[in-house]
Amino acid sequence: MTRLCWGGAESGNLRGDGNEVAVSVVAPAVDATIAHSGLYSYKVTAAGSGMRAATTAVDGRWLYARCWFRFDALPTITTDILRWYVNNNSSSMSADVRLQSDGKLLYEFLGGFSQLSPAVSVNTWVCVEFAVRGRVGIGYDGIFRFNGVTLGTPMFTSNTGVTLTTIPDACRFGYLGALSSPLTTVWLDDIALNDDSGSSQNSWPGTDGKIVHLVPVSDSAVGSDWKSNTLTAFSPGAYDCLNNRPIVNNAFGTGGAQIQTRDNVANVTAPASNLDVTTEPYSTYLGSGDEVKLCQHRFFIGDSSGTNQPQVAGQITSNPAEASETVYTSLVAAATTALNSGWKEGFGPILSQPSVNKANGAVLRTGKRTASTDSVGCCYAALQVEYGPSTAPTGFRRFLAVA
Repeated sequence: MTRLCWGGAESGNLRGDGNEVAVSVVAPAVDATIAHSGLYSYKVTAAGSGMRAATTAVDGRWLYARCWFRFDALPTITTDILRWYVNNNSSSMSADVRLQSDGKLLYEFLGGFSQLSPAVSVNTWVCVEFAVRGRVGIGYDGIFRFNGVTLGTPMFTSNTGVTLTTIPDACRFGYLGALSSPLTTVWLDDIALNDDSGSSQNSWPGTDGKIVHLVPVSDSAVGSDWKSNTLTAFSPGAYDCLNNRPIVNNAFGTGGAQIQTRDNVANVTAPASNLDVTTEPYSTYLGSGDEVKLCQHRFFIGDSSGTNQPQVAGQITSNPAEASETVYTSLVAAATTALNSGWKEGFGPILSQPSVNKANGAVLRTGKRTASTDSVGCCYAALQVEYGPSTAPTGFRRFLAVA
């Protein structure tokens, strides 16, 4: 694996970007007026509030964290905005980034190494990247970057003893210390966490990547078993039940027809009927010189049973096409009005450097895959995309020809 976690609140909901980009301690808000890319960002106004990117600790593995920050003012007292954790996100590693009253960011590593960035301007986005590695019985290594530039020596190394429980496995971003007026608001966007494995995204996430969601804009193929929320015909289309951004907090099987879709057929066996929808074109966000760095399908799924676990499948069927579908097991609870008590995120594999036709959108598929009389449903679908300037040499850029 290379890209481990990524998100920028692009569903308009704290839980919609997924893959372990989750609330740190205190939940921030989602801001629909200020964003580094896409439509939304995380807005942090309370002490201890922020987001985190978490993974599994692996001996000797580099982890590369990225977050874009924006501040409405400078603090009176130095305030932590990034912090690495160990032992399943439970203990601070003492590897931090702090915003000072003079506007400079102080990068600190295990109390023995530190480096200052140039001063930041308020109400301006800046990119903070921080890489760490823990090697059992050897020590820790760290690298600091600000707006894509390495600060200080290329790598800081400590011979502090490392055990399996003290290998870094999570990074938190936000207003991590006490409130310090006149600073009141910290914005976060385009959070990413890479490791050093694989053939791409195996180092710094970089300053160029921007995260967006492509949501459905039309139907591609709607199976006969798929109905609106009230088991009636869709109006105007099934896609309109899946592009409600931010995601609507609705109970399964209630509310208006354009809130969710349902597969209501009894005793379905694979492959059953599917619901295919086409997303908005990549060119909605990408310019002529941009390329897709990463993409991943995601759905919010639910079911009508409080005891069974019907399975729902998801897949990108074209532009690009995934070779196989991903099967999700829904929660053992009927979906309620809260997204976190019945609705479940379904994520596909992260595809790196896919070839796409930017003039068109992707086709996303969802379908029921278990034999049961329970209804399964979906209330949000999107293709999460990170894009940026093409890195291919001139004349060798990847493309997909239009037939």
